[in-house]
Amino acid sequence: MGVRQQGQNIRTMIVIMTGLFVLSASSVDAGNYKVAYARAKKAAVSGNMDFAFMNYRSVLRSNPNGKYRVNALFAIGEYYFSMDQTDEAKMYFKDYLSSSENTNGKLFALIYQLRLAQKSRNIQLIKKIEKDVVLFQQQSFIFKKSKEYLYMSPMNREHKAVYAIDKIRFYMEGALFAEILL
Repeated sequence: MGVRQQGQNIRTMIVIMTGLFVLSASSVDAGNYKVAYARAKKAAVSGNMDFAFMNYRSVLRSNPNGKYRVNALFAIGEYYFSMDQTDEAKMYFKDYLSSSENTNGKLFALIYQLRLAQKSRNIQLIKKIEKDVVLFQQQSFIFKKSKEYLYMSPMNREHKAVYAIDKIRFYMEGALFAEILL
């Protein structure tokens, strides 16, 4: 077993133990999705992604159609992406994108889907998502060379899109995450 696999096994055990802790702690607040949402945001801000994940899942379980639904979907998709659990990430980002709400995170959910399609080397899906991203925002560059969009995810990760005439660059936490050449 390699070091990477051991690290994933340890992380999985931490998530399971964290889940048991959160489930036992949240049983007191059963049905109180607002408390779970507040805990999730606090955990995300403090960098404890496992606790944030478990609380966002609790929000979805206790109030699946509530006002925090879309944030919880994005956060869970982002968490699964970071854990390299691609099928789960795809499912949550798909649900997020199919929500009727027009949210700031939709562009960045598309980029996560693009990265997932790139991992699976699905050329047809990559081209479709790239087209969706390009058409997502109508751009005019009068007096500007580029246009930026910022989004702070529910997992407290900073996302930025920079649209230029010849390319679109996406950054997560300041690092280049994806690029689409036009």
